[in-house]
Parts: sequence; structure tokens; C-alpha cells
Amino acid sequence: MNWDQTNPPPYPLQYPNQPNPNGNQPGCPSSNEYNCGPQPGAPPFWGGNPTGPTSGGTYSREFSGAYPNYPQGQFSAQQVNWVPCNGSNAPPPNAVGMKSGIYVIRGRHGGDTIPGKWVLKNHRAYIPYGGREIEIDNFEVLCIPKERYCWTKARQGVVPQHAVHAGVTSTGEELYVAKGVINDEKCIGKIHPSHKCAYYPWGGKEHRVEKYKVLCSS
Repeated sequence: MNWDQTNPPPYPLQYPNQPNPNGNQPGCPSSNEYNCGPQPGAPPFWGGNPTGPTSGGTYSREFSGAYPNYPQGQFSAQQVNWVPCNGSNAPPPNAVGMKSGIYVIRGRHGGDTIPGKWVLKNHRAYIPYGGREIEIDNFEVLCIPKERYCWTKARQGVVPQHAVHAGVTSTGEELYVAKGVINDEKCIGKIHPSHKCAYYPWGGKEHRVEKYKVLCSS
């Protein structure tokens, strides 16, 4: 094939006898060369930046740029779920809890989304807030397959890299799930990193502790 060396064509040459079923200029693929459908753009209702990274570099589920029905965090949609519930419901499949019948939940109060406990025997759910044990009627139950999580010891507001974030304050600080014992009773509450402690709802009060176990992915 000959061409003017001082004025080459503006696109790559096609080899002789090479099929060109799309009818495009050589080197210029069709608009959908692999027939894979349109590529996704920005998530619907994109709201800019998320609430802020966790220690593991992930983002809160409250992030307004999340794709519908896809929870943000350490897990895929098939591994974690927050199931809306009230005290009269039975625990959903894979609800994270303890043999004593206490389950991990989260609810809203005072502009915060706060992890807490659902006590199955009395059909009540509680979260720690402002020095008090707050009873809530509507909440979400955390559901994760048992093989996908573990409890890790920590203290003074520290959370491991793979801690499961379960809430957020009105100022954008992430909150995590804590497990411990208050007055010889197992309890679930929140870890508030900037306060360097965990809080448990028990006996009408919010109990501050420095040592706790953190819910983590495994």
C-alpha cells in the first residue's frame, strides 16, 4: 500500500483484506463495539461528597450519592442488609445478635443515626443518647451472614480497619457497634470515636465504657 509520506492519513491504516463489518473508518470502533450496553453515569440524585471516610476509607450508607438499594460500607448488597422493623416483628434471617435474644439495630434520634439494641423478650428497642437510654418504636435490624462478621476487642474509641459502621452523627462522624456487659447483662451500643469510648443503653441511662468489642467484617 502506497501513500504520500508527507501527508499520511488521519487515522490508522487497515490491513489489506481485513473485514470491516461496521463500515467505520479503520481504527475507529463503532459506538458500542462490544455490545455491552450503556455505561453507568453518576448515581441518581448525586449530592456531592459523602458524609466522610471511616478509618477503613469507606463511606456511610447515609451518603446521598449511593446507588438505590446498594448499602455502602465493607460489604456487598448480598452480605449486609438493614431491615426495617418494629418491636412486634420476629428477627429477620441473619439478624446479628446474641443468644440472650438481644440484636443489633439502629434508629434515629436528635438528628443522629445511632446503633443500639433490640431486646426480643420485651419487644423493645433502645439506643444511647444524651446520657439516657432512649426507647424507639421504629428501627432497622442489622443482618449479616454469620461467617462474614466477628467481634474484636478494642478500647478508648479505637475501631479496627474493618469495623462495620452502623450510624452517623448530625455532624457527619461515623458510629460503630459495640458489645459488652453492663451490670452482668450483655448489651449492645455505639462506639463514638471522638469521645474515646463506647456507650450502652441500660436501665434508663447511657453507660460510658472504655473497653468493648467492635463488630467487624471477617
